[in-house]
Amino acid sequence: MRRNVKIVKLIFLLVLVGMMGVFFVNRAIGQKFIKASNDLVQQDFQLTVSNKWNDEKASNYTELIWKEPADIESSGYQLYRSEDGKSWNKLSLSDSKTSEESNSSKKEARYLENKVIDDSVKDDVPPKVPNIAVENIKDNKLAIEVFSEDEGKSYQWYVASDTTSAGTQKSDVMKEEITSGLKGYIYVVDNSATTVPIIDRNFSGEVTNIDISVGATEYNTTVSGIDRENKTWIHIMAVDRANNVSDVKHTELRNDEEKVELKDANRYIDFNIERTADLAKLVDISLGSSLNGKMKSFEIKIPKNMEIKDYDKLVLPTSWYKFQNSDDEDFRSFTLAMNNNNNLTTIKNFLEALQFTIKSAANKKGNIEIVFHELIYTSWESPDGKIHYYTFVPTPYTWLEAYNLAKKMRYRGLTGYLATLTSSEEHNFVYTNIAKQSGWLGGGRLAKSNGEKLNDESAISENVADYIIRGASAQQWYWVNGPEKRLVFFDKPTFKEGGKAPGGVYQGFNNPAAGGTASEPNNSGDEFILEFAQASAVNPTKMWNDLSYRRTTYNTGYYVEFSEYGSQVETEEETDVSAIREIPQKISVRAVDENGAPMTSGNIQLDQQLKIGKKETIVPENFDMYDFIKLVDTVENQISPLEYTISSTFQEGKLIYASRKLTVHARQVVLDKNAQVVLPKKGFGVLETKTEIGERKNEFPLTTVSTDNNKASFNTYIIRYQRNESNYTFIPQIPMNYKLAGYVLTTTNQQHIPDNSSLVPVQIDVSKNSEFWLTTYIKPTTVQPTFYHWEYKENKLGTIMTQ
Repeated sequence: MRRNVKIVKLIFLLVLVGMMGVFFVNRAIGQKFIKASNDLVQQDFQLTVSNKWNDEKASNYTELIWKEPADIESSGYQLYRSEDGKSWNKLSLSDSKTSEESNSSKKEARYLENKVIDDSVKDDVPPKVPNIAVENIKDNKLAIEVFSEDEGKSYQWYVASDTTSAGTQKSDVMKEEITSGLKGYIYVVDNSATTVPIIDRNFSGEVTNIDISVGATEYNTTVSGIDRENKTWIHIMAVDRANNVSDVKHTELRNDEEKVELKDANRYIDFNIERTADLAKLVDISLGSSLNGKMKSFEIKIPKNMEIKDYDKLVLPTSWYKFQNSDDEDFRSFTLAMNNNNNLTTIKNFLEALQFTIKSAANKKGNIEIVFHELIYTSWESPDGKIHYYTFVPTPYTWLEAYNLAKKMRYRGLTGYLATLTSSEEHNFVYTNIAKQSGWLGGGRLAKSNGEKLNDESAISENVADYIIRGASAQQWYWVNGPEKRLVFFDKPTFKEGGKAPGGVYQGFNNPAAGGTASEPNNSGDEFILEFAQASAVNPTKMWNDLSYRRTTYNTGYYVEFSEYGSQVETEEETDVSAIREIPQKISVRAVDENGAPMTSGNIQLDQQLKIGKKETIVPENFDMYDFIKLVDTVENQISPLEYTISSTFQEGKLIYASRKLTVHARQVVLDKNAQVVLPKKGFGVLETKTEIGERKNEFPLTTVSTDNNKASFNTYIIRYQRNESNYTFIPQIPMNYKLAGYVLTTTNQQHIPDNSSLVPVQIDVSKNSEFWLTTYIKPTTVQPTFYHWEYKENKLGTIMTQ
């Protein structure tokens, strides 16, 4: 049985003119990983399944990402999905986004990432029926606490890959419950006990008459128009974001203290979680004054991927002790027993000093819950999935008195009974985690006066004369109460008589058959009652012993157990005081160019002093030759302004930069070279942009090599252009005695051929290409230039003879 750790709470106040809602925690939506089952793969495929919600479409979708090691080449992928684990359907990969990398970068990358959005999943399961409890009353005003929890539909996925080196690789099956989260509540307050609120839906099926809207984090809301004097019933239904509606909960509102148990407004705990990297701590801790000196223990529940830092070395306040409870499917549980050293200052100081280490997967959603108990409780999950709770009452009573006292105890809606330990695991757990004192258990070999075994009666006679404790009716040891009532666990009064446990039944007496050193039970003077942790001043042990029903010399109390059996159903514990808070998750933003290639730097990891609801501003790094364009999330939705709100979900994003780098390779080549015309050493020109009305806006002068060799290399220029200047015109400067023969412009480095040249002015569109090769061809315009021209490379006057 899974324990109710993901509870959605809403508190609202019924007033003369209104009702107020004050508290809500949405359930966690998880993210899980699976690995391939084929051992031939050196580095396994990993499939990530994330349950998400699309606000715009008001629907669930699942993001599936799988990663392939770079050393495994795949010829194809296929995703499969099932609802029952038997019938599997192929998922279309038409929407998949596979990272495009060059061959060289593939060799350097550890993983290649593939992504697909499965938007055909659907939450078609209604939320749980709300539970209602009256929280406070003053001046004829009621505070009502409403508990609900969204439930969802379970799906399963796996990914298969055909690889060239390892054959077909099939991952393990990934299970995920698709939930949409609570949307709100519909309610009616009137004088009828059976009213069902009306549900209004629009043409698309959306519920449109939500009375109390809720969000995915804590919230406050106010509802008005209620007169509690004349209206005595409230009828409420929970609605999730997929527009599923729960059954109605009918609750009577009366000013009768027998009907309405009022809670103390000062019985509360509040805290927040602050996270830095993978270390978390509790902050803003507040404890209600009514807890002072009242609570005997508190429980800390954390996710499976979290540890209490240095748990084994924790320095505990005087008289405190600690133990770990049985793990649930989703979390670990630790109990701190305070005994009487339970003032608020001591508790708060201890909680503030605690630190929690977050292990793999570090980005998985989770909560920390703290539950205060008026007694010291521990919990253990039995093999059948039921949760059993235990406490030790350190007061010496006779066994008959202890039986009745245990039956009067209630915890989490369950009736107490003297503990029944039916396995070595349960036996060891209670001894290790709850107490090591000797105390009564719910076992014996006494019989009622008619010879029948006790049968989990709600109360029994405390007069031993009403029982048979000797003879044929008192031969077998059996459990007298609880779900194991009348189960025989030892078939004779003593071990020396050949007593033993029936086949498949556990017994923990201190005898060699159970691993003990004594010969219990030994019936040393009408001993017909079962004792836990046999008391001995010389050799105390966890093993069982038989005792007289009133022996209290060493027996210091009794062990009480609570569990679901018969018609009992576990509920929230009214005397417990608890609070649950979500763990803040990091934000990871990658800096990439428009093609998705990583920038040389600029990645941002927000992981310092994170608290739920805290705003974090993203400051993009400046890069030479790049302009920052936008910040987007994993599905390319733009995020504006550039900030994130810390939440319980790991958030990723991309800072997208656009290259403003224009690379121009230019040269000037002379055709039809004339020895009489000087060959220019350099070529000159200008790249210019113009405004819409033709005015010159920007220009970049170019100086190029000038040669008569058409295979000569180019001069390279790198220019940073502006976003709104995508078109450039090349204006050449033609030397005297030459004319323009044409241009060749290419976007690749290839041999330019004069016959392919054109006299059409060169236009460069940087929005399409960012690298160009340009050859300007010129040819002489004269056979014999004028001598002594100032633009000549040199003056060749021949030999001047003088006499």
